[in-house]
Amino acid sequence: MAERPFRASIVGIGEQLDRGDLDMKNSTLLAALAASALVATGLGATSAQAAPATASTNARARVLKQLTITRVADLNFGTIVSGASASTVVIADDGTRAPCVGITCTGATSAAAFDVTGSNSTVVTVTTPGTVTLANTTTPGPTMTATLSAPATMTLNNSGVSPTPVVFGATLNVGAGQADSAYEVLFDVTVNY
Repeated sequence: MAERPFRASIVGIGEQLDRGDLDMKNSTLLAALAASALVATGLGATSAQAAPATASTNARARVLKQLTITRVADLNFGTIVSGASASTVVIADDGTRAPCVGITCTGATSAAAFDVTGSNSTVVTVTTPGTVTLANTTTPGPTMTATLSAPATMTLNNSGVSPTPVVFGATLNVGAGQADSAYEVLFDVTVNY
């Protein structure tokens, strides 16, 4: 018995296909879908196979020893006999006193001296008031000012095992007929990394 051709009607198109034409169209469609799937899979594989980029870095920290500062000697201008005119008394960083002019200066003198410890070969800042006012210890009112000659920085040695000295003098302004009394002031010296 002879096979009858299969006829189908596609709604909306009105095209008549026989079974051979339908098989051919289906094969072409399947081949196109398979090719699309391969391309999509290939693209996905390409992006998934991209090599990541990596770089390294170091984390660092520098720890310094805690600073210490200890007073070794006070700033001492010695004994002064005032004169008819204002004058100055200068103490050098080594503690010696320059010759006094217009006033009489006697007695022992010393520069301010401190021992500082901390980390070896580090530079530290030295902070002082710059100028200090010495007050009369017996009679309120009369004062004298001194300009300090402290260094702005210093370099520590020996990993802080042996202290590094910071020593400085000053210039004291003595008024004409300065009132008879002991004069003094307490001031801070600060060191910092």
